[in-house]
Amino acid sequence: MSADLQIKQEVLASADVSAVGDKGEFVFSVPVEILRFGLIVSTLLNVGGGVAFTIDTRVDIGSDSGRVAGTEDLTLGLDVDVAVGDGVYRDLATPLIIRPGESAVFEEITEVDTAVGNFRPFVHYRSLNFQSGSSAAADDKLLHMTKITS
Repeated sequence: MSADLQIKQEVLASADVSAVGDKGEFVFSVPVEILRFGLIVSTLLNVGGGVAFTIDTRVDIGSDSGRVAGTEDLTLGLDVDVAVGDGVYRDLATPLIIRPGESAVFEEITEVDTAVGNFRPFVHYRSLNFQSGSSAAADDKLLHMTKITS
């Protein structure tokens, strides 16, 4: 099977910008490489003193055990307003590989008391080929998947 080069998107439910923490979890049934992440505003976003987001990796869906912090931030500066329907995003310098059983977490990492509004986190990604039988577990995209034949 050849690699699917079409860029796809996944958009999560609306989240509030008023506090730091996880804003949503992206889960895939196929291995993917995330190329960019961002947000679409659903209620006027006024970040006041600034706000920043990142995308972390969970090695097990829903568990913070072994969680890897994101290395690239999406930062909105002082006194920035983003209108409803508008969005902001960041291209990742190195695509983030997520295998079945793993997840990507959209996290608000800084916030100031004046930040208000709601947004919908998104990622743009490409599906990857399954690579079963690799000698290196990190390269085995089927690591968490079992094929049932009967």
